[in-house]
Amino acid sequence: VAAATLQDFTMYPNPTTGTVAINLPNQGFVGLAVTVSNNFGQVLESKEPLENTTVIKLDVSGYAAGIYFVTLKTLNETITKKLVVR
Repeated sequence: VAAATLQDFTMYPNPTTGTVAINLPNQGFVGLAVTVSNNFGQVLESKEPLENTTVIKLDVSGYAAGIYFVTLKTLNETITKKLVVR
């Protein structure tokens, strides 16, 4: 059985107008950091370290409508997915 990776995370609802939930495949990610950035690469929000969790909630209700990038990073992995705010 292959180990779960950050690549397996899901994010919903996407598109969103308020709170988005990030679901992790398991709790085994050490030193996990989450950042939200805009299309200019500016970091708008950062949460770290996050451990022993499988759900991370982000409130994006104050964000302007547009495309943002949610990056999850550990010591070994960095995965970015697109988030649409309406």
